Amino acid sequence: MTPAHASFIHAGRPLLALGAALAGAVLVVQANLDRLRPGSAAATETSLAGRLAERPYDAAALRELALLRQRTGKGPEALVLARLGGELGWRDSRTQTMLIADEVRRGDETQAIRRIDALLRRKPALEPLLLPVLHRAATDARGRDALLDRLAAAPSWQDGFFRQLGTLPPELETAHEQLLAQWLQGPAPHRRDDLIAYVKVLVDRREYRRARTLWIAHAGTGDTPVLDPAFAQLDPAAPSGSAAPFAWSAQRVPGAELEMVAGSGGKAPRRLSVTAGQSAFGTLLSQHIVLAPGSYSIDALMPSSAAFRRGALHWTVDCLPRGPSIAMVGTAAAGRWRQSFAVPQSGCTAQVLSLAARRTDDPAPSHASIERVLITPSPDGPEDRS
Repeated sequence: MTPAHASFIHAGRPLLALGAALAGAVLVVQANLDRLRPGSAAATETSLAGRLAERPYDAAALRELALLRQRTGKGPEALVLARLGGELGWRDSRTQTMLIADEVRRGDETQAIRRIDALLRRKPALEPLLLPVLHRAATDARGRDALLDRLAAAPSWQDGFFRQLGTLPPELETAHEQLLAQWLQGPAPHRRDDLIAYVKVLVDRREYRRARTLWIAHAGTGDTPVLDPAFAQLDPAAPSGSAAPFAWSAQRVPGAELEMVAGSGGKAPRRLSVTAGQSAFGTLLSQHIVLAPGSYSIDALMPSSAAFRRGALHWTVDCLPRGPSIAMVGTAAAGRWRQSFAVPQSGCTAQVLSLAARRTDDPAPSHASIERVLITPSPDGPEDRS
């Protein structure tokens, strides 16, 4: 971002910053025109006039004549020619860029974003130039409305736009979270994927609490230490890594199987059925959690905890960002398996809760049918887990 662009943004004039960015692109086009068409302006204009006399609808000639008039100080004439050329040649990227810059300077961000959308659909290679322009436009309420209108049609540049949300400078992040919140109100299923992508970026930046708060606000889940404790949103067949960090994510482990099954008689809640063979080893299921330092217990509600008592299945909690794995003590009780643990005072900003399989000496497969997973503070621990 140039100092001129930054000054516009900090002065609360993001649309002028947009115009400044695109005006720079027009200057590049003008420089290319100088290089490609040497000679006097008069000779070049005569040549272009001849082309237009033969082909009045020659959009490229109109565009070059517009740039020539602009270079020679005839701005109003240049814009008239550019608008005519733009209507005749939507595929002429240089003309469209010139018109975008003018429309933004005039405050017509709706039409400017419409043109940017058309350009990016045809020429994805322009994303490095134009996506930052759209991000700056999102800092204005009218710009956000225009963006939402274009995004509703699922344009090809949508994924790139949302992937960049977590890489923006701080002065743009608030506006983009407002844009994301408005976007998520729509019905299209892919909008949840856009939220997941942004949450993952925040987790990668170690902004765990912010990421979790954003996920809870828009994902339709309650605010409990373990989100979705009854596995209502778990899809064991979903591709690994496709879930949000704060949702359950299933991993494929040879010799193990996860399945959601109906309760007895079809009246009881669905349960997570876990089967692990003798050689199964590794993480079967995981979810990011955010617990404050203190003592806690995990309670897995199930009819039988035999697989946990034998050590074939166990819960783990690993500290983020760098570990370690927290030591646990497991005990069986009626209808549940409990593991107690303590989150250390430092080096454990967030955690990953995992269900894992371990190899055993017993050749018979181990099985568990888990109805719900809860984390609660121990009596000597903090009452507020966040």
